Amino acid sequence: MSEKAILDEIQELKKLVLSQSLYQKPILTFQEAASYIDLSPSYLYKLTCKGEIPFYKPQGKKIFMRREDLENWLLRHRNKTTDELSQEAATHVTLASKKKN
Repeated sequence: MSEKAILDEIQELKKLVLSQSLYQKPILTFQEAASYIDLSPSYLYKLTCKGEIPFYKPQGKKIFMRREDLENWLLRHRNKTTDELSQEAATHVTLASKKKN
């Protein structure tokens, strides 16, 4: 294996170790948060400026985010499956017909 290939593999392993650490940390820096939720830093900054994503500024300058808050933000506005929608429709029809009787 060439020296360059070894160095490339070491760099790849370093990236993997760093990305795994994001899954362990409860509090993330702004850059870590952008990486964790796979958004560009500029877009994440827009979201913080608009107040559309939860964040913390303990000393009024640096932005930090809780990993749990980011996960909850990512999972908002869940779309129901077709099975769930069908079940709701069936329940609604059943209840409506019972009210008429």
